[in-house]
Amino acid sequence: MLARAEKEGRIEPPRVRTFNCWSLAELLSHEKLEEVSLLKMDCEGSEHEIFEHTTDSDLRRFKRIMMEFHVFHPSHNWGKLVRRLKQNGFTVHVSKPWLRYLFAKTGMLWATRID
Repeated sequence: MLARAEKEGRIEPPRVRTFNCWSLAELLSHEKLEEVSLLKMDCEGSEHEIFEHTTDSDLRRFKRIMMEFHVFHPSHNWGKLVRRLKQNGFTVHVSKPWLRYLFAKTGMLWATRID
């Protein structure tokens, strides 16, 4: 049905858009940020790769982190995110309501760094 509607011109084909992406390190450097009071992340599964490529020293620049996490791939491990944050001086609270986690494989994580 969708292909026929597209051929008949009733809907537009999807458009491809390109965006520049910065690592957290590049963003911190570009904006000359020594400390950030809150990092809010909602990046649909990319949080695992972002944290994997963020140094401990850059991670410790954040006072609080609020993020939605996803488990879309076997390499996605929210427990690993929690351990990494705790190793860097954060207290961490995780919420994964069982029904939401069961069907959407997502949850929320709040982390606060204790000085």
